[in-house]
Amino acid sequence: MLLAHTVRALAAIKSIANGEIAFIPTELLCAGLQRLLDVRRIIGVRNTAHSLVKLMNPCACQSLLVSSYTHPEYAESMAATLELVQANALLLRGTEGEAVADPRRVPRMQGFVAGQPVQLQEPQTGTLPTLPDLPTEIDANSTATYIRRVMAGENPVPTPIAQQVAHILSLVGRLCKG
Repeated sequence: MLLAHTVRALAAIKSIANGEIAFIPTELLCAGLQRLLDVRRIIGVRNTAHSLVKLMNPCACQSLLVSSYTHPEYAESMAATLELVQANALLLRGTEGEAVADPRRVPRMQGFVAGQPVQLQEPQTGTLPTLPDLPTEIDANSTATYIRRVMAGENPVPTPIAQQVAHILSLVGRLCKG
């Protein structure tokens, strides 16, 4: 079993307690948005709705959104949206659609505190001198085993991910002071 806890999708929107994990299907939050997302099944490619979902913050209280873009042209529009809605966020070029730094190369990372941009990290350029020791297989069990080893301190945290975590902690620190 990969997960220690099973999280079932909520059938209705409800309040959740601090520390509780909840999965709320997009259709419950906004049925029209779910219909836009479903267009991918028809045309075979993502659309702007996919980027919009990455900017949604379901928290009513102060929080930090960690979001990503896959294609560089979305960096500007997503940053402009985070400014417009006065978000607290970390925006970076993600990996495979996820809001996590590529473990091989440090991406550009931009922070937002109450919508004000904070430049955090310029992207790593040039040829990499070495590659981190990553699993060669990309299946769920190999990935889970690798993550467990990193969490146990048996494997080092890849530098880009360590820097992402440091920037998240820095932004949270700014929020707590403000």
